[in-house]
Amino acid sequence: MEALIYDNGIITEHKLYPVCGKKLQDVSEKDYHGKKYFDEHIECLDMDEYEKEACRAGDRKETVDAVIGIKKHLGKNRFSDSYLMLLELRMGYENVKNLSGTKLTDKVSHTQEILGRDKPLCGTIYFVFENRVAQRTLSMFHSMKRANRNLKNCEPMSTDDFNKYIKPRSSCSYEAENDVAEIRRQLDINSYPDDINKFLGIMRYWCDKALQYKREYNIDEYNIIIPELKAIWHEFRSNKDIELTDDNKLDIEIMEEDYTELRD
Repeated sequence: MEALIYDNGIITEHKLYPVCGKKLQDVSEKDYHGKKYFDEHIECLDMDEYEKEACRAGDRKETVDAVIGIKKHLGKNRFSDSYLMLLELRMGYENVKNLSGTKLTDKVSHTQEILGRDKPLCGTIYFVFENRVAQRTLSMFHSMKRANRNLKNCEPMSTDDFNKYIKPRSSCSYEAENDVAEIRRQLDINSYPDDINKFLGIMRYWCDKALQYKREYNIDEYNIIIPELKAIWHEFRSNKDIELTDDNKLDIEIMEEDYTELRD
């Protein structure tokens, strides 16, 4: 299984979240009290809670245990669109032969009906088992899949594997899109002894670019560029050998008003 990033946004923005939004660990805690199986930051839809809160007793049907948000890390700070993943929490199971493929099909179908079609769904339903029975369980589960077509889209995994493959966004190291050494080379004031306006123009370009990253919520890139620009600007302002015209001085004041990051 490829590594995935959990995405709480698709869950907290879901229409069902006000009714059954919970932490995945809290859902697990209901049946497995005192056992910390999952990252406490993972948000989910507690589908049993939805049935209890939104349906009358006689109308309730079985659902999968939980739904989480997932996206793929495509590399170089890029991610796929988010989608929903259905989970069955089976940490207390000792024997997968107790699983019913037909019953599972009904659970999945009803869960999909509740979720609606506005968010894409993962094509695989994951069964999460306790580590101590995982190896034996995985082997038995795959044997059952070959004999029961209702389980063909189901995959078993241990709690350790779940936490290994379902990671937070912070686990993806950020790869800078711009080379700060190149920025510093472009803004070497010694390259523009007689053309301060050119230096100011290049500085304005990079300030605009940094702010564009900020507007696009790429704070990582913004935080890489701005400290470098600020350092270069302070070096420029403290250089007593640079001769400035009145127009240069006015342009510098305007720059510092437009880009307060340079002087803060």
